Amino acid sequence: MDLALANKFDNILKENKVYTFANAEVKLSNVKYTSIKNEYCLNFNHNADIQEADDDESIQSQAFNFFNIKELLNQCGQKTVDFIGVAHSCMPAKEKQLKSGVTKSQRTVYLADESNLTIALCIWGDFANKFDLGPDEHPIVAIKRAQLSEFGGKSINSNEDSQIMINPKHKRTDQLQSWYRYLQDPSDLKCITMSKDKQDFPEEKKVVQFDNQRLIGEIMEALTCVLISGFQKMMIRLITWLALMRTVKEKSLKKVLDGDANTVIEHIKLATLHICQVLNLLMHLMLTSQIFISKKALLQWAYQQISLKILKIKETFKQLMIHFRIGNLENLG
Repeated sequence: MDLALANKFDNILKENKVYTFANAEVKLSNVKYTSIKNEYCLNFNHNADIQEADDDESIQSQAFNFFNIKELLNQCGQKTVDFIGVAHSCMPAKEKQLKSGVTKSQRTVYLADESNLTIALCIWGDFANKFDLGPDEHPIVAIKRAQLSEFGGKSINSNEDSQIMINPKHKRTDQLQSWYRYLQDPSDLKCITMSKDKQDFPEEKKVVQFDNQRLIGEIMEALTCVLISGFQKMMIRLITWLALMRTVKEKSLKKVLDGDANTVIEHIKLATLHICQVLNLLMHLMLTSQIFISKKALLQWAYQQISLKILKIKETFKQLMIHFRIGNLENLG
């Protein structure tokens, strides 16, 4: 989306208003930039039509997909997450100078949940100065679109796109308040984040991490093109095959064809899962390693891994096509 288009939509869209959306392009979601559990996202271009609609109270003003701390422990690589927890303790605000030379306020708040663990939430900007708690104050803190970090253990960070809410109207607020109220000894809670006061982020790590994040975005775009190109050709063949099945009169043959078509679809789903695992591993290695790896080498490695997965799917199609004498895959890229 270009800047002019972004400004156009920015003038139209207002928070907590209801809109109708038309002429959007459906694309695969990038899990790095969203906490929504959906494989697809809507992309708006110059053909998009956005109109304000009448208010509808049945639509929630905020939709959350909360992780608990135990679930965050099992996440690899940088991800965008929603989290809610009890403010267990709060550190004083500090002024931090960024690489750009800009100074920003930063405060670390340790949040707890029923996992009997705590995790550090790093709040940046003006809200860091406003968020100051007394020793006996333990509000419920919810953050939407936080960035999960793995440096120094797990932690979550606010960014310009994050929303932080204190004691939100949500069932989890009541549950956490009740749990913390009857907690026998809050001092027994274990933290999964290294102390940010004892170990600050070294400048070298910041540089490597920034370069890796930018490189990951480029790699994801390149790999998405590879996936779409290969899968589109295979799905066209599958759709043609399924259309042919409708003309088959013998029920027994139709049943066999239908069963094998489902098998092929399952192969595609499994291959997609494996590809996602490869990408997650790639992200994890890049974000935790300080060794410089050339962009070309990374792209070649990732392309090779995905090509192997696509080759397996193509072989499955080939065997099924030969078995039913429907055609061949000579023209499949």
